[in-house]
Amino acid sequence: MRFGRVYRCGGRGAATQPIGLFEGHRDVGTVLHAGSAEYDHVRNAYTVSGSGENMWFGIDDFHFVWKKVSGNVALTADIAFIGTGGNAHRKAVLMIRQSLDGSSASVDVAVHGSGLTSLQYRNPAGADTHEVESNVSAPKTVRIEKHGDFIYAFVSGEGGKLEPAGAATKLALTGEFYVGIGVCAHDKDVIEKAVFSNVSLVQLPAATGKQMLVSALETVAIASTDRHVEYVAAGHFEAPNWSRDGSFLIFNQDGAIRRLALAPRSPRSSLPVLRPVATTITASRPTVNSWPSATSRELTRGPTFTYYPLAEAHPAKSPRTGLLTGMAGRPTERRWRSQENAAATSTSTPSPRLAAKSCG
Repeated sequence: MRFGRVYRCGGRGAATQPIGLFEGHRDVGTVLHAGSAEYDHVRNAYTVSGSGENMWFGIDDFHFVWKKVSGNVALTADIAFIGTGGNAHRKAVLMIRQSLDGSSASVDVAVHGSGLTSLQYRNPAGADTHEVESNVSAPKTVRIEKHGDFIYAFVSGEGGKLEPAGAATKLALTGEFYVGIGVCAHDKDVIEKAVFSNVSLVQLPAATGKQMLVSALETVAIASTDRHVEYVAAGHFEAPNWSRDGSFLIFNQDGAIRRLALAPRSPRSSLPVLRPVATTITASRPTVNSWPSATSRELTRGPTFTYYPLAEAHPAKSPRTGLLTGMAGRPTERRWRSQENAAATSTSTPSPRLAAKSCG
């Protein structure tokens, strides 16, 4: 028989009270109902309660369990909501933020009540939040890694192993910053709970070792510029093109033309712009290439090269095994891009997922 201790803390007054491996916790932003946190050291599990209207636009309202750190770090946890129902956009997050102000510059891996999992980021402070949606729904385990000014998301795949989500962003933090776990109810009048278990917070060493190319294909909603990962894998693939009806993509790989089926979409006039992302994992300093703005009648394609200084190689694959597609580049700093007009083929209603989002 094992006996363990459970530590319970709540409210804003507990802001500097240690709990587990974290230094404190508190409500951030405008919260009408005080959140709380409990720690079970036997299970290495944190139960976090949080209210708050949202973590979107220019401010976050949620309960945050935090630790001040510096340098390169990685935070990993299994996440499970307590109870069914509630708002589909309630969130349990692994977060990195500059300060405890609600409008702080921040980035997080957010698991929503609906299963949607995304890398959300605000840069600079007070700016609107944007996101990169993973193509994996409701992963058991998530991880956020910071290397210099670059932050990456990882999710567990079918076998339970962490793999690159294909989502990354750049966020320059100064001095010490906050890393931790949090819950937002997405409803200012209720409190939601989530359990974070097998929590690990580690300091990452400088990257060494050979390179690994990780490539991702994203579609971008034109109105919001939020991105969705359609496919991510280790390796090189290039030159995707839409089918006439927008139901699949074709691409080049190893001298062959391959195909990836997509969810039902609107006609080409309402299709999102392709945003290709190719990444090479190495010890080099990250390099970011910018892309031109695009309208609803443009298809932008070409590789962009970003160097990821990771401490270890993380294998990657898509749940859609055998249906490969995407955009990638070789491990060099050479890049190219081209544009071509895409003619409208009908006037069907645009896909809701590609419309401007307002809820996060």
